[in-house]
Amino acid sequence: MTFSAVGLWHGLALGFQAYGLVHGAGLATLAILRRRKGRSAAALWWEESRVGAVGGAVLNYAYVAVSFVFFALPDHTLLIIYHRIVHAVPPVIG
Repeated sequence: MTFSAVGLWHGLALGFQAYGLVHGAGLATLAILRRRKGRSAAALWWEESRVGAVGGAVLNYAYVAVSFVFFALPDHTLLIIYHRIVHAVPPVIG
């Protein structure tokens, strides 16, 4: 909700809204994953290790960088991308 409002603050364009929703979804997913009980030893190691810290920073940077695509593209281009993703037809093999 908050990041949707952040998108509105930037403007009414679809890209700004998509940008806000992508960030909100990412933070919600992270909060859900951190609240899970009975996490694996690998998950605990990831949180406490330097590899996890660097890997987390790289993943965060990549997530934000990809989300800037939504922020930067005009509405008509975003609608074309959305249409291609949602209405993608698998290739016929044979």
